[in-house]
Amino acid sequence: MNVKKSMLMLCLLAGFSSAQAWAEAPAESLEKMVERVKPSMVTIWDLRNLYFPTFKKQQELAAYCKLKREGKSEKKIKQELAEDTLDLKALFSAMVEGRKKRGSLISPAKLSTYTQKASMGYFLSGNGSGVVVDETHGYILTNNHVVVQNALSPTCEELETEFDLLLVQFEDGRLYRAFVVGRDDKTDLALLKLVDSPENLSAVPFADSDELQVGQASVAIGSPHGLDQTVTKGIISSLDRFSSNPSYKLYMQLGMENEQYKKEERFITYIQTDAAINSGNSGGALLNLKGELIGINTAKHSKGESIGYAVPSNIVKGMLAQFKEYGFGNFGALGAMGNQINDGLRRSYKLANNIKGLFITEVLPNSASAKAGLKVGDILTSFNGKEISDPFAFRAMVATSGANSQATIKLLSKDESGQYMPKTLYLTLDSRALDKKALAHQLISLPQFGFDLSFDPETKKGCVISIKDKQAKAYGFEDKDRITEVNGKPVGQFRECFMEMERAYDIDQADLHFTIDRKGLSRVVSIKQ
Repeated sequence: MNVKKSMLMLCLLAGFSSAQAWAEAPAESLEKMVERVKPSMVTIWDLRNLYFPTFKKQQELAAYCKLKREGKSEKKIKQELAEDTLDLKALFSAMVEGRKKRGSLISPAKLSTYTQKASMGYFLSGNGSGVVVDETHGYILTNNHVVVQNALSPTCEELETEFDLLLVQFEDGRLYRAFVVGRDDKTDLALLKLVDSPENLSAVPFADSDELQVGQASVAIGSPHGLDQTVTKGIISSLDRFSSNPSYKLYMQLGMENEQYKKEERFITYIQTDAAINSGNSGGALLNLKGELIGINTAKHSKGESIGYAVPSNIVKGMLAQFKEYGFGNFGALGAMGNQINDGLRRSYKLANNIKGLFITEVLPNSASAKAGLKVGDILTSFNGKEISDPFAFRAMVATSGANSQATIKLLSKDESGQYMPKTLYLTLDSRALDKKALAHQLISLPQFGFDLSFDPETKKGCVISIKDKQAKAYGFEDKDRITEVNGKPVGQFRECFMEMERAYDIDQADLHFTIDRKGLSRVVSIKQ
């Protein structure tokens, strides 16, 4: 018996077809695959600006918020702050000198290619990983927590603000400045765009994460603890993980309503892998043996070993489209609620044991579901061709498909005789309302120009000005002006608009010329350097 026949016999004995067995074999060696994809893997460096006015403002706000949390009146707070003898200039100078002695201060001259902002220098705050997903436009995917830092709002609410300077480093050492052009904390994903990206950029193709199987090989590439281009290999340990609380499936089977999950609003289920993932791997690629992206590495289990989580590539792909169009997660909504089919529901409604899905308990008026004809008592069985296993996986499917996207749902609906019959509905998903925290994240404050940038509240698109002081009006802006071009470059959403402003004003040291739409009329407003 020759080798090929022996291999075929082993496959048949194991319960697989020969086609399945040969299909699992990689087309190239692991070494060749890694060598091919490494140019698409990057390290993201987070830098903070040492600038006294910013430092002073942060310290004063922190002191104010501390006293406010203690329950003191505004009058008492003002009095105590006036009596505070802390020398902020001395504190700032000591911090700068400390950075110099530790060798962690990067002088402004070293960064002059990337920024011209006033500064005593920059210091490295941390690093993460990323993967090139669009070579034409220089787009890089990473985690939201890689590109943001905690801050306080003037009303003492905790916010996420982007780092002062993001530098992306490729395998060959080349550095490029990048801007955040889309991010979302619920999926913990962010999209960066390179400034003047290289011509020979290569992107990693996406795999279909719905086709993944437990036991399949997985390869993680990233920069754990700053060790760039580190490769680790493992397997897919599980799918559809809801990492924050693994007991949710128990609650679903028992038909229990759990308010914690509703409050969390995390529209995500994860791939679990045992490929080593550590601090700094965040935002890096999880690949199959073909070098295709199956997920974005996001976290590791805090109390275990070899338990890592990655956002599935199909969710990543949906969010990528939303980031490009809106600059944030404009999540889809069905406008219906339901419970997972369990034994209790089967007995109450006399449902067959083979029926699985989501039992609809409420349909909101004028929602996408109501317009399509979904009714209370219907049983959803699939969404866009994917079987519905539980409410949380289903919510992730709907949300990350994005608002205004087309969807196909299959269901069982009672006919006139009371029998459940198969039915297909086609609908356009609604837009999920942004909560207060999400709205706070979708604002870019530009005090030097006297206005904020955000989006049109009706379309959730565009780059709209909100006047904050007379400086903006002196330039010629009016409230609710919509910026359509910056120095001749069209801008579709507010983060992209900010990037073009920074590129021109900070990097190129050029004047700014805005084409704006004001109540349907186009005009140009300029800001001189």
